Amino acid sequence: MVNYSSVIFVELPEECEEDCDKISTDTQDESKAPTTLMLGAGLLLVVIVILVTLRVRTRGNDGEEGETWHLDESEPERDERIPEGWSLEEFLQWLDGDMPDDWEEEQWELYRTSLEDLR
Repeated sequence: MVNYSSVIFVELPEECEEDCDKISTDTQDESKAPTTLMLGAGLLLVVIVILVTLRVRTRGNDGEEGETWHLDESEPERDERIPEGWSLEEFLQWLDGDMPDDWEEEQWELYRTSLEDLR
C-alpha cells in the first residue's frame, strides 16, 4: 500500500494582473444567468399547462349534460323479424311449436337458431 500526497501551487495567469477581480465577478454572473433563465422558462411552461388544462375542462362542460343511463325494463320496441301483428311471446311460442308444413327440418332448425337472441 502506498500513500502519496503533494501540494500544487496554482498562480494567477500573468495577463490578468490588473483585471483579475473583474474577470472572476463576470464569471459568477454568467453562471447565474442560465439558471435564472431556465427557472423562468420552467415556471412559464407550468402556467401555460395549467391554463390550457383549465380551458379544455371548461370547454368540455359548456351546456352539456352528462349522458344518463337508465334501465329499460320494457320489451324492445319492434323487431323486424317478428311478423306484423304478433307479440314477442306469441312469436316465441310459434318457434317452440311444430315445424310448419312447407319447411324442411334443417331449414326450420337453422331459422330457430338464428332467432335465439330474441329469448
